[in-house]
Amino acid sequence: MLNSRHETPRRHLTLFNKWDNDIEVSVVTYCALIDGLSKKGLLQEAINYFRTMSDIGLQPNVEVFTALIDGLCKNICIEAAKELFNEMLDNGMTPDKVACTTLIDRNLKHGNLQESLSMHERMKELGMELDLHACTP
Repeated sequence: MLNSRHETPRRHLTLFNKWDNDIEVSVVTYCALIDGLSKKGLLQEAINYFRTMSDIGLQPNVEVFTALIDGLCKNICIEAAKELFNEMLDNGMTPDKVACTTLIDRNLKHGNLQESLSMHERMKELGMELDLHACTP
């Protein structure tokens, strides 16, 4: 029986850290790990793994950035999510629709209409259209 909601993810992290020396990890491995940690609310661990990717020669891709942006937004860390979004742009990456609509959705849910409108404008600049997903409460 689990003692807390964090026990299972922490146990998996222990296994991951042991395997990290024995198996070849990839961006996909890290993306799954970061996404899972974020969904469990273990944001600091997710951020730590995100930041250590480059230390082992892996560059986070759009999917990794999006997984962390989603986790930050769902845990009401919208400012950190916007900073990460801007970091993705600074790295020359084009964000996907999921990252954009996640920021629009969370800003709307927290009463930040102007931020949502700004993100919508940015989406249009990137050639993306707003869809029903972003407009669903």
